[in-house]
Amino acid sequence: MSNPIAGYAERPPAPWSDGLWQDGTRSGSASPTAPPRPSRLAFRRWLPAAFAAVAVLGIAAVAFGDPLKAAVIAAAAAAAVAILIEPKLSLLFILLSVQTNLAYVAELHHGIPDLGRTLVLYVGAVLIGHAAVLGRRRPFNAGALMTPVLFIMTMALSLFYARDLDRTQEVLFSHVKDILVAVLLIALVTDVRQLRLAAWSWILAGGVIGTLVTYQTVSGDFAQQFGGFAMSAIHQITGEVDAPRASGPLPDANYFAQSMLMVTAVALDRLIRERAWPLRLIAGWSFLAGVTGIVASFSRGAAIALALLGAFMVWRHRRSPALWGLVVLAVAAAVFALPEEFKGRMQYGLPFQDHSSVTVYTDPSVAGRVGEMTAGIEMFRDHPFLGVGAGNYESNFQQYSLNQGLMVRGSDRSAHSLYLQTAAEKGVLGLIVLGAVLWASFHGVLSGRRRLLDAGEDDAASLVEAVGIGLLLYMVAAIFLHDAFARYFWSYVGVALALSHIAPRQAALCAGRSFPDAGKDHGLAQAQEP
Repeated sequence: MSNPIAGYAERPPAPWSDGLWQDGTRSGSASPTAPPRPSRLAFRRWLPAAFAAVAVLGIAAVAFGDPLKAAVIAAAAAAAVAILIEPKLSLLFILLSVQTNLAYVAELHHGIPDLGRTLVLYVGAVLIGHAAVLGRRRPFNAGALMTPVLFIMTMALSLFYARDLDRTQEVLFSHVKDILVAVLLIALVTDVRQLRLAAWSWILAGGVIGTLVTYQTVSGDFAQQFGGFAMSAIHQITGEVDAPRASGPLPDANYFAQSMLMVTAVALDRLIRERAWPLRLIAGWSFLAGVTGIVASFSRGAAIALALLGAFMVWRHRRSPALWGLVVLAVAAAVFALPEEFKGRMQYGLPFQDHSSVTVYTDPSVAGRVGEMTAGIEMFRDHPFLGVGAGNYESNFQQYSLNQGLMVRGSDRSAHSLYLQTAAEKGVLGLIVLGAVLWASFHGVLSGRRRLLDAGEDDAASLVEAVGIGLLLYMVAAIFLHDAFARYFWSYVGVALALSHIAPRQAALCAGRSFPDAGKDHGLAQAQEP
């Protein structure tokens, strides 16, 4: 007679269990007594986090007398304990922190410095401590670090020839911090469950920020900034029409819209692919909030990227009747629901737009950007191999602007294009390295998708595809924006670089085997952390 529990041991553990069955054996080993169920021990281990949060809340409330600040401190303490107990949860906190620009908001609006740096260092210390002290080493794709390291080395070369060394050092240090985030994400996104956690982190963060912006747009109350997570400023929209442009947790509306592109891509995929209706509703809410945020930003570059997303999804799911219904609704919304200011700005963004039979208007922002891009091209022509130095475009802008007789600008300006900025500051070498980073990222997406399809993980493959689309849309918007907030770029790249090794580990996880590519001395069973 066959063993009724045979085969159960090869099933992956529940996402929030610690890899233990009810009788205490690890997943991948057969339980001798009963069909396996997730252990309740995993839930008991969360008690220290709860007690720590309550204790710190009480202490902070007495010390500061400020309920909001006390709640924030208590939440930070609970997160620290949760990460210490379950390091894989640090993926959630890192992506929430990056997507909401938490470190910037905390310092600018609440006087809390170095929050992002503290989180990165703490997570790194926890991962190293778990590996060194507890022997719970995680599978790590060291090859994925090659292109980020090359990127930093290329920037560091600027220290030998850049005119403004202080600016170069500042930019280099900022990118090192951002690339450390990518390194942590490569270490944390090791299987499909972690990929789903990353996706839902983006969906939740973007949904909340988008909802705050939606409230501002619908109510007209842009003075309410929700603690710095929904900022705005009045700018020219068309001609003499000025209106508030929402920028979420960022100081610039265009970068806010760019940061919401990954959210909309992943949320739309989950809206289409998720089987559970509650999850579909959450994904739909996040998608609509993200689209509203992009519209409220009046960003033309993000609008172009969003249109590309719609075109791709129509082609990708062209045989789905439900999708065509969504297309009809989207077109109706574009015709009837979009603000007239938004439609006007999309038209006004053309270099020359005939608004009447007599008058021709030119958008000053477009004219200014053309001048800034022209200056970048001239810098590249004068310094084709290594550029003027990392972070030195602004230091050289005024000189090139005067030499070329460009539009007069009252201050140093940025290149307003990631690709032209790279060419101007780091030359051909910088373009090659940036191309290598993007090639490795999209190679990770494509190979991960192919391997997951081969393994029968169609839903996970679709999610990997959505991550790739989100990164592609971000790079489309980067045609019109430089890398002022590179932490978003490197967080997306970090996840993308980790994707190529997800499928083999997922197959090994389902079979209860170790994954050889993770290293001979730390197989999958050892890599699963409590």
